[in-house]
Amino acid sequence: MNVNLRNISNIELAKLFDLAAKADDRHLAKKIVYRLAYRHHESFEAQLRYLGKRAIKRDNYSSFNMVAKLWKDR
Repeated sequence: MNVNLRNISNIELAKLFDLAAKADDRHLAKKIVYRLAYRHHESFEAQLRYLGKRAIKRDNYSSFNMVAKLWKDR
């Protein structure tokens, strides 16, 4: 699946990350994290920490598991 992430808002990217986590699409999730990190001028790890906190706050365990997988792969 080829998706242009440049024109998507940050909120929509976070929602798309949740969908990628639910579908267990590690490649798309990693692209989304890199795009969000680039926009916020942060590191990949800092963006993963934010998405992990967001997942716990919303009780979204599939997203938290995806964050854990990406953290392990980094």
